[in-house]
Amino acid sequence: MKQKNYTEVPIIDANNTFLGMASIPYIMNMLMTCKVKQNDLITEAIQMQYRSVALNSSLGLLSRILETEPYALVVQDEACLRPNAVIKKESVKGIITTVDLLNYITTMASEKSNQVNGSI
Repeated sequence: MKQKNYTEVPIIDANNTFLGMASIPYIMNMLMTCKVKQNDLITEAIQMQYRSVALNSSLGLLSRILETEPYALVVQDEACLRPNAVIKKESVKGIITTVDLLNYITTMASEKSNQVNGSI
């Protein structure tokens, strides 16, 4: 987290199954309230509650989620074929924060402005 300057990361097990989110504020709170110790595994301090959006969700929906949440997970349903069964599971494709959304919107606005100014 420190090397990449991330404040939250998804926790995935060996089977590539999403277990939850680890975030610096949540981990700090857990440490300060003695709910976990410094040597505990990260799985002891993961958040199980999170908001998610599909790859085709609107920016409006994402914006409303980010008004109250620090991040949203981008997920996609995947079908895993097993003998005699099809198991559907949610695959995490990414994490979007308010800063990510703001950067996207300003980049798109700048590109549109350049297109309009270039076509005059």
